Amino acid sequence: MCDTLGCVDTRIPIFGKNSDRCVDEPQLLEFHPKKNNSEKTLMATYIEIDQVQRTNAILISRPSWMYGAEMGLNEYGLVIGNEAVFTKGGYNKTGLTGMDLLRLALERTSNAKQALELIITYLEKYGQGGNCAYEGTKYYNNSFLIMDRDELYVLETYDKQWAYRKSKKDSISNRLSISSNSDDSSQKKCDFARIHTEPVYTYLCGSGYRRGRTQLCINNECDFEGFKKALRSHNKVKDPFSCGTANSVCMHGGGVVDNQTTASLIVQLYPVPVIWATCSSLPCISLYKPYLFGAKSPFVYTYRDENQGNDNTTSIKYWKEREAFNRRMLGNPPPDEYYEQMEALENEWRSLVMSSYDDSSEMEKISLLAYEQEKQFFEKMDKLIAKQSNHTLCHLGFWKNRNL
Repeated sequence: MCDTLGCVDTRIPIFGKNSDRCVDEPQLLEFHPKKNNSEKTLMATYIEIDQVQRTNAILISRPSWMYGAEMGLNEYGLVIGNEAVFTKGGYNKTGLTGMDLLRLALERTSNAKQALELIITYLEKYGQGGNCAYEGTKYYNNSFLIMDRDELYVLETYDKQWAYRKSKKDSISNRLSISSNSDDSSQKKCDFARIHTEPVYTYLCGSGYRRGRTQLCINNECDFEGFKKALRSHNKVKDPFSCGTANSVCMHGGGVVDNQTTASLIVQLYPVPVIWATCSSLPCISLYKPYLFGAKSPFVYTYRDENQGNDNTTSIKYWKEREAFNRRMLGNPPPDEYYEQMEALENEWRSLVMSSYDDSSEMEKISLLAYEQEKQFFEKMDKLIAKQSNHTLCHLGFWKNRNL
């Protein structure tokens, strides 16, 4: 499950996404510099496709085992998030995954309209498909929120069929939402959502509740603080640390809920984009750390030329360390002091960023400061977290067999 929201109808266009995946799956924030390619073909997650001569510089949040990405942006200020949608069939055992399509669009296009057109072209040419689960088997179709500083599109798909709408602000949450009011569709003038939605799983995954919350955000608080609040929100649950919460934007695993938010990202599209990333699960207890596109940062892995070799084990280790800390709070919510100090740190970083966001060297210093202060914060909070646990039996049964 996932929730993605964006707005171009504001002074600073803004994008946000929670990526909800298997609770044990590391998700890595990676910078890939622009590149001239000599290869004729490219191996995506499951299939080989034609390579292009040049690929853009991109920042992606990527599940550790696949080629594609859950969310990301490129050097031109194009930002995309994708999500599963549950349909009446149309699932394929192989093809490009939705995450592959997202990454390819970032690498090969420079604005939202081009990205929309490329995804549609590749969808029709190569098809979508493949097992997208870290554990077990999960096939699904995809929706995309695609935006730059000027335009925003929501693209929804069923097999090789598609429909899109153009918006100033929008959100998606694991459900088809385009009816007969699409701006264009492969099936002319049809109610795309009504025809293709699989209703049971679409309801059970809490997509209606979650989209309601993100719609509330974009209609009332279309700014950084509003997006943070929405991405950290829980829907009518007394204690998300002792039960699974499929209908919350900040999704917690447990019981019958086998996914949780494994990474969260906010992008402010200043002339030089500023990225705020948790690089860890559960944004409600994780810190949004600042990063300037293309700058050096200890929590962003920069890929080098293939001949020099690449080793992202440090990034995986970082995610797992943060995840191990978060699991200390299962059945055991943090004290008020935890949230107070978390907010104070983020406010400090934001104040620094607002005066230096277009200065690469200063932003590198701020990212390093955030990394060090985060480390100190978790060391201090580790001593404050109570030792007792208030798991329900169902919740405890889910987590006791999990092993990072």
